[in-house]
Formats: sequence, C-alpha cells, structure tokens
Amino acid sequence: MPQLAVAVANVDDVPALKSLLDDALRSQTGFVQSMADDIVSRVADRISDSQRAQAAGLRPTYRLMIATKDGEPIGFASMSSVESGIMGPPRNVLIDAIHVVDSARKSGAGTSLLRSCIDFADAVGAAEISVEVSNKREENRFLARNGFGPMTSRRVGSVDALRRAWGLDTKPDPNTGQLSEAQRQRRRRLLLNPRGSRRSTRTNVV
Repeated sequence: MPQLAVAVANVDDVPALKSLLDDALRSQTGFVQSMADDIVSRVADRISDSQRAQAAGLRPTYRLMIATKDGEPIGFASMSSVESGIMGPPRNVLIDAIHVVDSARKSGAGTSLLRSCIDFADAVGAAEISVEVSNKREENRFLARNGFGPMTSRRVGSVDALRRAWGLDTKPDPNTGQLSEAQRQRRRRLLLNPRGSRRSTRTNVV
C-alpha cells in the first residue's frame, strides 16, 4: 500500500521542490522556466532566515511542507507568519501556495498538507490561517470541506501600474527640476479623479 508522508523541508530538501513547481506553473498561462528557479532560490533563503530566527530564540517565520508517496515528492505547501492588519488578530499564517500533482489527487495529500499548517500556526502563535486561492470552484470547495471560510476579496495592482494610473510617473524637466504646467495639470486631474484612469486589477480570494 502506498505510504503517504508530510514533513517539514530543510534547505537540503528544496531541490525536490523544483519538479513540483514545474508542474504547478506549467498549467498557468505564460509559464517561464526561470520562474521556478527563482522561487526555489527564494524558498531556500526563507528557510535559512527562519532557522536563524529560531536559533536566536525567536519564532519561526516560514515553513515549507513537502508531501511524498513512497518517497517521491507529490505536493507541497508554502506558508509564512505575517502580521495582520489592524482589523484582524495580531498574527496570521498565510499559505501562499499549495499544490498536489494530478496523479496524486484524492490521495489525502492536500488535506494532510493543510492540516500540517496547524502545527506552524501553534509555533508562531497565530490565531488564524488564510490561504491564497484562485476562483476555481473545485479548489474553493476543497478548502470549504477542510474548514476554510470565505473572506473579503483583495484587489491587487502593481506599483508601476498604479504609479502610471495616478500620474505619478511624470518626471521633472532635467534642466529646471520642475514639472511642466501640462504635467502638473495632468497629475492634479488624475489625483482628484483617478477612477476613470485606473486600470483594472486582479482579485484574489483569500
């Protein structure tokens, strides 16, 4: 009978994440190979930072869980300890990514990964666990079955896009160091009435 296991990953385990990231990103539009390489590097850095915090007697800041079946990696969950906004509890665990390969779906791996987050929440003193999800019905039903309720939607915009939308990308004249009259009027108009010029942003349900 296949043996399912979920364990906390160390830096030495991070290379095993590469194939799982490839699988997770392959289904997304605009997949770029270098994205997985960059994510693997960032994950290794976050694990190291968290281990240093613990060595200094502080709470962990990050955890990567990897699920395996008969020793082969089949899924992962990436989670961080984050400060909540003023309207929520002081500390929150955010699951920023969770993925199980198609061949291992309905094996219990996804549920085991989610439940392992409770240990991390206890370790950091978090009162809530939130998870970044898409608007896919199947994914949201899975989370609902595992105790996650809906939360207010977030709207997200890149800093560059918002800077352009608000007219803050205009630069002073290199000779005078001042904005031109036309630039000042445009910036003033956009700041006073930005609704018509702001670009749409994507929404994540957490």
